Amino acid sequence: MNDQVQMQLTWFADQMSWLSANGYRTLSAKELVAYLNGEAAFPQKSIVITFDIGTAKRPNYNDVVIPTLQKYGFTAIFFILNNDTVVHDECKGDKYFCWDDFKKWAGEGLISIASHGLFHPNFKTLTPLQIKYEAEQSRKQLLDKTGQVALGFAFPYDSIPSDAGVNIVKAAGYDFAVGGPTRKDLVVQPKDPDRYHLPRVYPYSNTHIYPMLTGYNRSFADEITALVKPVASQSQPAVTNSPQPTGAAPEAPTPTASPQAVAVSGDDNVHQVLQICQNLPSDITARQLALSKAHFDPDLSPEAQAKLPGFSTTPSCNFFGGDQPEAIVLHYTVGDLNSSLAAFRQDKGASAHYIIDRDGKVVQLVPEGLSALHVNCNGIRTNCLPSCPICDGKDGALTEPYTRSVGIELVNRGHILGPTAPGTYFEDYLRSFSNYSYWEEFTDAQIASLKIVVEDIASRWKIPIDVNHVLGHYRINQKVDPGPALNLFWSRAGAPPRDPIFQTAAATP
Repeated sequence: MNDQVQMQLTWFADQMSWLSANGYRTLSAKELVAYLNGEAAFPQKSIVITFDIGTAKRPNYNDVVIPTLQKYGFTAIFFILNNDTVVHDECKGDKYFCWDDFKKWAGEGLISIASHGLFHPNFKTLTPLQIKYEAEQSRKQLLDKTGQVALGFAFPYDSIPSDAGVNIVKAAGYDFAVGGPTRKDLVVQPKDPDRYHLPRVYPYSNTHIYPMLTGYNRSFADEITALVKPVASQSQPAVTNSPQPTGAAPEAPTPTASPQAVAVSGDDNVHQVLQICQNLPSDITARQLALSKAHFDPDLSPEAQAKLPGFSTTPSCNFFGGDQPEAIVLHYTVGDLNSSLAAFRQDKGASAHYIIDRDGKVVQLVPEGLSALHVNCNGIRTNCLPSCPICDGKDGALTEPYTRSVGIELVNRGHILGPTAPGTYFEDYLRSFSNYSYWEEFTDAQIASLKIVVEDIASRWKIPIDVNHVLGHYRINQKVDPGPALNLFWSRAGAPPRDPIFQTAAATP
């Protein structure tokens, strides 16, 4: 917890009380847009109150924020992170917001609904296609969920991208965008030439210096007064203010284990899948049916496809960002092909690039240029093993392994309780994976197809076929899949024995 940056509920209430007592009025998103367009004039003491709804803190809003807005007749803009770590479809429990909350508050005129994106990435690091998807999809989903058009966008971490990125946000239909106190002029002007870089005052403090604000060296009252007083009354300035009353340090959310977002590659199949996923029906059953009937152009070469007993594509919309594969990560499904496909078609679920069925037939679900959600650290390095070969960047910072790998699932139950029919199981003499002895065998057809797919991927992406670049899920997290039956680079010590699947330098599991 950062003791230097806090917003206590009592501080928020104090600040709103001061604004009311000193004659300030608040602007809605529509009023701000009218002001920016030069179509409306407002009193000099006009202010825009904004909240970045990036964490699930529903009680604070029910108990303090909303009643405070009601008390003073204020309105605020809620920039909502459209993510199930923050908001759920149904109102269950006290922690998570639900869409009915936002619809009710908007209907009462207490809030304007705006976008904080889908999964809180740093927009300065995104490609144009990623920015486009984050901006467009979050706006579409907010409209679907609330019936409200999002006029504004708040860049996570104040990560205002280049002019080209800002133009993409503008093209997505937003009338303005906000960051933090990152530009020299903190007062918003009519027909502001930089309306996609609107500044905000962050009224945070800490218990040692309050009411002085951290980073401003003066109180909330002094800061707002200093911003508004020098401006001629005809300018009617709107000053943005972004409190996050949490009772603790504000939190920066990280992508969940099952995000559904963005793309990086310029390949045709990436655009095909984006179009499919952007135009799905909201009904769950209809969504699954639409995905089951959709197809996209494969990445696998025609030569590799010709060697397989069968190949097809069917999209999963569970991906996050672009992929620059440096490795191939292998998994087992536990379930059969149909149940696995259904799981990967669920909204905000997991996914993989490929599934290899028991008969060796291969299905591609996500283009290789997109990051399928098959393995991740959830934004925390210690969630992955210290020895993970694809979790650390050149600067030593965490890089999510799904952004650096192609994921392949093999249909297989994994460990089983005891021997089954001959030829259908492998007995691990070493009990090397979680102390289990018996594992469902991978079929000869699966192994043959696996080699074809891996070799094709490795050839196109220049990935070495060795122990640190073709690896099991267990090398990244505390997992056991794909287990000892899939002996990639080592001879199996068990029944039946088998030489390494990939003939490279000797290695151990």
